[in-house]
Amino acid sequence: MPAARSSPNPGRRWSSRSSCNCEWAQALGAEIREALARGGCRDGSDYYERWCEALEHLLIEKGLASHDGVDALAASWARAAEATPHGQPILIENDPQAL
Repeated sequence: MPAARSSPNPGRRWSSRSSCNCEWAQALGAEIREALARGGCRDGSDYYERWCEALEHLLIEKGLASHDGVDALAASWARAAEATPHGQPILIENDPQAL
């Protein structure tokens, strides 16, 4: 087992992860609440969609992505899926419009 590295602030790493997890939990919870308020599924069958929406909103909020960038990438993946033969892995490179 490798020796533990010393850190000038050993609690900082854990605190940062904890803060991130809280932020994620809040974002996902908000997305689920909003979906339910709009009449979304109560059985959890739309959990994946809620997870993706929460991630998208966090990335945009943090300035790591834009609405247009996320939409363009989603469209690229959809085109790649359409262009991929059945049974083959879907690769973004399969998008016929990819540069």
